[in-house]
Amino acid sequence: NSPCWNQSFTFSKLLLTDVEMETWELKIDCYDYNAFFANKFIGGFSIGLATLHRNSNHEFYNVWVSLLNSETGSNPQGYLLINCFIVGSEDLPPTHSKNEKAGLEEDAESSDEEFLDQILTPAQKKERKAKQAQIKVVGAPMLAQKSYQLSVNIYKAESLEGDPSVFVSVRSLGLVERTSVVQNSNNPVWNTKISFPAYKPILNDRITIRLWDYKPRARDKLLGTLPEVPSDHDFFSINSLLSKGGVMPCRWINLYGQDPQEDTFWNSIKKATGSRKKTYFGTKYLGRVLVSMAVSPNEDPETGVSRAAPYREPLSKLCSLRVVLFELKNAKNCGDTITLRVSIGPHYVYSKKSRKKEVEDKDTGELSEYFQWGSAYSGEMLSEIKEPFPLDPSQIPDVNLEIISEGTFGEKKVGYKRVSAVELIGNERARWLPFKSFETHSDIGKYCPGILLACISLGVEGSMSKKVERSKPRKAERFLCYNVYSGLDMAPLVKDSEVFLRLKIYCGSSVITMDDEKASCSSKNRNPIWNWTGCKKLQLHEDVKFENNLRVEVENRFAFIGLKKYWKDIGEFSVPLESCETKWKQPHFFHVMNAAQEGMSHGRVLAEFYISKVPVENQSNPLNRNFETHTCSVEVALIGLRDLIPKYEKPQLTLKIPGYTMGDSKEEAVINIAPEEFGNLTDKSNPNVLKVKTFEKLELPVEPIYLPSMYLHVKDIAFMSANECFTYIPLISYADWIEDEYSKREALELYNKNFTEKDFHEQKPNSLKPLVAQKKKKGDSFTDYDYSDESDDEESELKRLSTPELSGIFEPKNFKISKRIQFDKVVDDELNEESLMNLKKQELQDEIHSLESESKKIFEKKGEVPEELRNKLKKLSKELEVVEKGKMTVERFLKVDESLEEDYNFNRPVHKNGLLEDSLVLPYDRYLLFRKSKNTEKLSIYRVGEPTGAILKMGIKIKVLANSWDEESSSGFDFFHPAFEGSDVLMKAFDNQQYVSRIYLLRGLSLSAVDNAPDLVAFAAGLAAMSSADTYPEILLGSGGKQDGKYICEQNCPVKQNLNPDYYRFYELRPKFPWDWKLEIRIWDFSEYGFDNLIGSTVIDLEDRYFGDPYISNSIMLKTLKEFCEAKADSTEDPEKREWLLKTKKDTKRKLIELESSSPLSPIEYRPLSHKDKKTSQGMLEMFVEVFDNETAKLVPASKISQPVPEDYELRLIIWNCEGIPKGEREAVDIYFSVQFDPTGWLEEAECKETDTHLGSSDGSGVFNWRMKFNFQIPCTFARLRIVSFDFSTFGDDEVLSEVVLDLSRYFRQVQKLGKLSVDEQLVNLSLPNKPNTDGGSVLISFSILSLAEADQRPVGEGQEEPNRDPELEKPQEGRGITDFLKGTAFDVSKWSFNLGLLKKLILLGSIGSVLVVLFIYPGFLAN
Repeated sequence: NSPCWNQSFTFSKLLLTDVEMETWELKIDCYDYNAFFANKFIGGFSIGLATLHRNSNHEFYNVWVSLLNSETGSNPQGYLLINCFIVGSEDLPPTHSKNEKAGLEEDAESSDEEFLDQILTPAQKKERKAKQAQIKVVGAPMLAQKSYQLSVNIYKAESLEGDPSVFVSVRSLGLVERTSVVQNSNNPVWNTKISFPAYKPILNDRITIRLWDYKPRARDKLLGTLPEVPSDHDFFSINSLLSKGGVMPCRWINLYGQDPQEDTFWNSIKKATGSRKKTYFGTKYLGRVLVSMAVSPNEDPETGVSRAAPYREPLSKLCSLRVVLFELKNAKNCGDTITLRVSIGPHYVYSKKSRKKEVEDKDTGELSEYFQWGSAYSGEMLSEIKEPFPLDPSQIPDVNLEIISEGTFGEKKVGYKRVSAVELIGNERARWLPFKSFETHSDIGKYCPGILLACISLGVEGSMSKKVERSKPRKAERFLCYNVYSGLDMAPLVKDSEVFLRLKIYCGSSVITMDDEKASCSSKNRNPIWNWTGCKKLQLHEDVKFENNLRVEVENRFAFIGLKKYWKDIGEFSVPLESCETKWKQPHFFHVMNAAQEGMSHGRVLAEFYISKVPVENQSNPLNRNFETHTCSVEVALIGLRDLIPKYEKPQLTLKIPGYTMGDSKEEAVINIAPEEFGNLTDKSNPNVLKVKTFEKLELPVEPIYLPSMYLHVKDIAFMSANECFTYIPLISYADWIEDEYSKREALELYNKNFTEKDFHEQKPNSLKPLVAQKKKKGDSFTDYDYSDESDDEESELKRLSTPELSGIFEPKNFKISKRIQFDKVVDDELNEESLMNLKKQELQDEIHSLESESKKIFEKKGEVPEELRNKLKKLSKELEVVEKGKMTVERFLKVDESLEEDYNFNRPVHKNGLLEDSLVLPYDRYLLFRKSKNTEKLSIYRVGEPTGAILKMGIKIKVLANSWDEESSSGFDFFHPAFEGSDVLMKAFDNQQYVSRIYLLRGLSLSAVDNAPDLVAFAAGLAAMSSADTYPEILLGSGGKQDGKYICEQNCPVKQNLNPDYYRFYELRPKFPWDWKLEIRIWDFSEYGFDNLIGSTVIDLEDRYFGDPYISNSIMLKTLKEFCEAKADSTEDPEKREWLLKTKKDTKRKLIELESSSPLSPIEYRPLSHKDKKTSQGMLEMFVEVFDNETAKLVPASKISQPVPEDYELRLIIWNCEGIPKGEREAVDIYFSVQFDPTGWLEEAECKETDTHLGSSDGSGVFNWRMKFNFQIPCTFARLRIVSFDFSTFGDDEVLSEVVLDLSRYFRQVQKLGKLSVDEQLVNLSLPNKPNTDGGSVLISFSILSLAEADQRPVGEGQEEPNRDPELEKPQEGRGITDFLKGTAFDVSKWSFNLGLLKKLILLGSIGSVLVVLFIYPGFLAN
């Protein structure tokens, strides 16, 4: 009853919506296998995907779960130890130390003793030590879990559609119960209570209620699901229910679903083909259900269905719904005549018919279609709906509006809109409501059937205001001021050569169109600077809420066969007019949306709008901004291109800052680099440039939000080649003149802002609030990266002489901003921070005190503190220690038990927080290169195109040219300073140098399974999860394929059936940069009869690792500076300058000597494995990499890594005797013991041995004195010993009487330290196999463990065989005779009471002798 699997399952390629994420669950069932009949269900449990994802690190690690079976009651039918995690496309699988405790490991380590000494009395300590000396028996886990009773009461339903035969099913914690069926009723009554047992930790907290229409001869029809859209904070989550007091009082839950009239055959076809979009939001009200729920602590929870207690319905009052309709604008596909249906619950009302009207714009002649109710200045008030509704607004049904179009073939529903009753309580204002299409369920752009202006008010009758907004205000003269400055990443689906953009502004009934002259600056330019400003006189309502949103359309001009030109919509954005009544602080980026590609941006427009009541001329436009500019030079240090696939035969690189000119010549800001300017074209995939190019005298705006982007384009100009790629680089990150860090951060946030669902309808200008009220102190940083510029006196002197600061040479100026932006809350008042720390400290102390008290009570009751509780106390104690010290460092956060980790970390730091690349301080930046694509999924992430996999390595610096002197205001000494451009040291470092790369591959973690080796039958039967993999690594250096010295494949030595394999392998390769900059490690699954399957791969940039190493980078720079000083000192004639150069050379030489004396160790890192066909990580690799030049590699020896070497040992077990073995209804049993030792956990490798048989035991006792020997290796993965007592049967199968499983892990660890171990006789209790807590007798055993070498020197025999020693075993006589064998059978001579003659006795004895020869000497002969 204590099986072990050590088996993993992987479910891949799960594409889930938010609703599916909340409702889907992972169900695990446990069965008793039967070869001939149906397997018997033992119990099961479920894990909610949303519950799992919300848990820390998206995982449940080493958690014991209870197996439940509704047929056997609420008592757990066993316990299962599981690890489970879920990863999304941007998540990494969780990683754990090799020595983190599993839940099946034994007693607490010495670290627990310190904790227990604080809470135990001396008598309890003595008792604990005595208990620790006992052999540990594997049984039910000690869990600090609480049991709860979950009760779901289903009372009744009302206003259901049709006459269904309804029943309700409730699913929770993997169990399903249902009510009875109420036949043919619109208002069924159940009054049913459904109970579930719940045990913490709750791995699936979702409660799902479904209504079904019972079909006796067909599949039941689903009517609806409660809740409609589940969330983590509603009542239908057990954890959320507990946080709200554990009770959801009796309340109405409204039911929504698809309109039965829409459930037609053709609509089903449309859904199947994708032309009709699926939605989880109902389009019609289908009824309501009265439900209540409660969850409370209960030591003996129940499961089942019973009658509910009497209830009280929620209070209701007579409410009134008032609706005033004004007009429907942007009406598309609505026909000529429409009617509006307004409903709340089962009650509805229709509007009058309205005919289509058209209005023509005076300037453009464009026609706008709309429908109107009432007159131009008043709306139509519909009949008032007066019905009783619950006082709680959340229980009131939504108000549903439907557009019904009248056509030739009858009426057709065109669009719908659901409005929550909560929004309408007390509402007296008109508002615009966008409708959704029944086909696409979208209200964006052309898919929106129209936008309705209506005033909808809901309230209790008698308390509502008599005034309902029925009339529109008069129109008045208003002036729309607009400033459309620029566009970013526009029209990603249009070819570069076809880009020609213009904008249209729709406001009221007017249209403003950009002229061709302004539009021409976007010709072949995705980042145009329009600077389009103007004013337009409009007629708008005095209250602009009666006007539709301001809408801006973006169009692109195309040519048909090069002749006819036409404009096509790219997308649009809208802005609420109410937000335009005040001036904005600054322009805002608006995302351009297209309904056909929902979910991706078609570019961003930087613009601002303002509605003025005062007449404004174009010259006095308040949005005309006088830009303050800096005269700047932009230096671009180009290193090279990497991983150009396919290869570029003749790469041409173009740098462009669109819309800007250089200097007085007014030349366009463009720099071209021809193929001959590349440093090495022998490697056509990784060409170097190694040049510094400069954009001279650019007039750049001072305000960061107006700074442009640099466009970089790479094209292969070879004959018949169409290869090209590009990228955009925002210059905001490099604007060092901006002292206000907040302004730069705000501009970057607005620039990089991703759009949300709200942006589909309207985008309000939203500038960030200042993060701090005061100026930040020196040294503070808004980002995660903090650099300190500490220097000694000599460095300060060098700096005073305008010498480059040696400690800061390698710090890229843009690194703090461009790599990552993180908005952290900054607490200005240190006293406030201290009080928060004290509060946290007090909370931790109170929680620790509470847990210590609970531990003491449990120990007094059960004699042991659950491991879960001990671990929680240790974790809290560590947190308290951190709070008391007041600082959390990365080292302390990642630190684990040193006694466990010292053998596996190899005295190296461990990098667990993200990728190591993110923490490298490189002397350049890396930019992804993109290609044009129509892959909307990629464009929704990257916005500009699809990544090619290639990268550009480049550094940028913007230098402000001072107005009062000719020198540059920034005199910093950069890595790519022009003085270094001809440096041999620097050039050789990047070009054609031999290096040494050492790869240390330690472990694979949480690898994705691709095989199902353990059970092919289950897989053939439809098992969806993979469960195994035989993994091996493959290493490729560079992009040259499988070349000698650059390719390693370990296919011949895979790690069998292990998703967490130990590799501990070392490889040394010799890359040459730039050819071999890329190191790729692939993990494969070995297949003996077919093709191997790729699990995943990871790529490491060795060039980045080399230059990102502080030791290497500073060494290069010091050597370069030394070379520079030597060359200049020999050529200069100025004695003062010569003296300064010589002094700098001397200081540089001294620093080189200091640097060479210290070589930091590369950290152990955890790298995710990716697969091109899968969106999620396929596992992790634990490894570390070193990259050195040849000289350094000679000085730094390779690290020695290896697994703990397995040592051979021998276990000598002696079974002395047994007592109290159950004999059932028999008068006597023939007892023998079988011992199974399985050191690997795989039954195929288990070793089984048996004792001899003690015959005729009438009291369940027996004597054996039997020795058994087992060979094994330490470390041992599965240190379990199973001892089973049997009743020997001559003619049939032996019957199992009792069993026990022993955990020997503690003794195996002691043997590693001591070399050998001996355990004296101990009495071990047995239990019945199907009843773990039932007494099954006891067995007296002893054992010793010694090394195999020592065992060979002093051997012993099995059983009582020679050599019989250590100790000498006496062969027992009891229970071994003929009389003992006959006990309990028909031949039991001891029961014969009559006398026989001598002849009869001889005949009888002869017969008995014959039987004994056949049966006793050859037991089982007849059976065979």
